[in-house]
Amino acid sequence: MRLADYLLALPQTGEFLACAGMSGGGQQTVWFSAMDERVCAAITSGYFYGVKESLIELPHNCACNFVPFFFETADMGELGALIAPRPLFVESGEKDPLNGKSGLDNVRPQLETARKAYRLFDAEECLVHSVHPGGHQWVGDGMISFLKKWCTD
Repeated sequence: MRLADYLLALPQTGEFLACAGMSGGGQQTVWFSAMDERVCAAITSGYFYGVKESLIELPHNCACNFVPFFFETADMGELGALIAPRPLFVESGEKDPLNGKSGLDNVRPQLETARKAYRLFDAEECLVHSVHPGGHQWVGDGMISFLKKWCTD
């Protein structure tokens, strides 16, 4: 948040701040965007799935993802709902092992939870899910046009 303070104070930054990240950067994007309304649009890749199946049950997952007892009261969909109605682009890989044993079926319920919040704001078009055929990787299809649509005059 202090970095956002600094960036927004620079004359060359302009009027908007978007946030994007892959994997751990996707984690930081989701949490930061949920907590700071100055983010006009968020892009997360390789990090929007059911917490229990992907972050608790998977062996060898980075401890940096672990928030004690979080999955007992909320999940990724609720974090996405906190971003609403600001634009959120979620990228998932069909073969991403971090989606958990259910694959994209561990991602879709989280998107639907977030989508309910977007519906309340009449902003369903602001939530985009892009699926690529690969694994745990940033592909970026549609991201530039997404940012141009939502973060420019």
